[in-house]
Amino acid sequence: MINVLTTKEGTITFPILLVLSAFNGLLKGLDMPVRHTIVTETVGDRADWGNA
Repeated sequence: MINVLTTKEGTITFPILLVLSAFNGLLKGLDMPVRHTIVTETVGDRADWGNA
């Protein structure tokens, strides 16, 4: 996949790096709320959330 994102010289350009960073930020921004939801639905009792 990296070969698709590089130029003929094998370097990654700034716009490609910017898009990859934005995509990474989007994934990170969605990851924590999803994890929090999974933990709260799985554990159930609020007193046990700290141990989950």
